[in-house]
Amino acid sequence: PTRRSSDLSIGGRRYIDGGVRSLTNADLLADERCDIVIVLSPFSSTQRGPLLDTALFGVSRRATAIQTAREIARLQKSGARVACIHPTSADIKAMGLNPMERAHSRHVMDTATVSVSALLPDALRHIDLNATPARALAAVA
Repeated sequence: PTRRSSDLSIGGRRYIDGGVRSLTNADLLADERCDIVIVLSPFSSTQRGPLLDTALFGVSRRATAIQTAREIARLQKSGARVACIHPTSADIKAMGLNPMERAHSRHVMDTATVSVSALLPDALRHIDLNATPARALAAVA
C-alpha cells in the first residue's frame, strides 16, 4: 500500500502528523479548562510577503488564519483567554519559499524574536497575567 507522508508506523502503532488536522490544534485545549492559551501560529497570516510567496502561499496562509480564528473562538467559548501571534510580512519574507529550510532557521528565529517582542504586548493587552488562575495555564506552539 502507498504510505502518505503524514502517516507513519512505529512499533506497530500508527501516527499522523497533527498538521493534517490543523496547523495549531489549539482548539484541542477547549476541554482542558485552561485560563490562558497563547497560540503561536507560524503558518497563518493575512500579511503579505514577497510577491512569489504571496502567489504560492497567500491563499493557504489566509485559510489557515481563518481555521485558527475558529479554533480561538472555540477556546474563548470554553472560557479561556486567548492571545495569538501570527507572522508579520518580515517573518514571511525571512521564511522564504520553503518555510522548513534549515539554512534559514537562524534568520527566521531572529526575525520572529523581533516580531513577537513587538506583537506580544498588544496580544496580551486583554489578559490580566497577575490574576490568580481559576483553572490551568497552557501554551500552544
